[in-house]
Amino acid sequence: VNTVRQVLACDRATIFIVDAMNNLLWSYNSVDGGKIRLPISTGIAGHSAVTGTTVNITDAYLDPRFNKSIDAGTGYKTVNLLTFPVKRDGEVVAVIQAVNKKVGCFTLQDEILISLMGKQIGIQLSHGLLYEKLQDAESRLQVLLEVSRNLLGCDATRNSNLSRIFEMVTQGAKTIMSCDRVSLFLLDKQMGVLHSQGTTSTGGLQTIKVPVGTGVAGMVAKTKQVINVPDTTCCSFWDRKTDDHTGYKTKSILAVPIVEDSGGQDDEVLGVIA
Repeated sequence: VNTVRQVLACDRATIFIVDAMNNLLWSYNSVDGGKIRLPISTGIAGHSAVTGTTVNITDAYLDPRFNKSIDAGTGYKTVNLLTFPVKRDGEVVAVIQAVNKKVGCFTLQDEILISLMGKQIGIQLSHGLLYEKLQDAESRLQVLLEVSRNLLGCDATRNSNLSRIFEMVTQGAKTIMSCDRVSLFLLDKQMGVLHSQGTTSTGGLQTIKVPVGTGVAGMVAKTKQVINVPDTTCCSFWDRKTDDHTGYKTKSILAVPIVEDSGGQDDEVLGVIA
């Protein structure tokens, strides 16, 4: 935001993130750090997000698309503004809005500059938003971990149909996290191996074995730490063997240890959910 202000020589600048699922634009409040949420159909920023076009306005109050309520609520006076849609793969993911050029109005040169910055911001946002989604998924996964811990830790579970346990946990996790696949790995401490069930490329079931310390799940079992990988191609310890065997392509992964809470530092790892 500061770079946009400096390059365009304007008083204020805002980057609105597009939440297409909820038809919202959101940004951070520079005063308290809280999120500002606006309907995507609101104001010039919303127009730019919906139409995917740059909007350059010399007098905001003469444009019927301008949302005067924001100025009314803040006491700030918007005179002119330049709004640019940030796109990734043809889809608008954010909107940059520069407000009040310090000298004169925004020019064609400013439009070119903001488009160049928008391309770079789009690349950065795509990684940043993915990381934020994974962080949110991590929080929701904690709810499922308690269920998994209870299932894996009780005597009844040890005598139950293992396939049924896998199905209960993985289906619940997929619903909570809105992800494509979930794997539950059970730890065999004597063998130092994680066991799971996976689907083959033909739709059948197969047992997957992962040594502790190997791959993402194995590293989680070894370190007892959550591992969050936004891009598996950039992960040095990502093991492609499972994908090769199943024919599935893993792009990102969040893996969390299922630990028996004993109230101390030597909590026992029961498995991994990923």
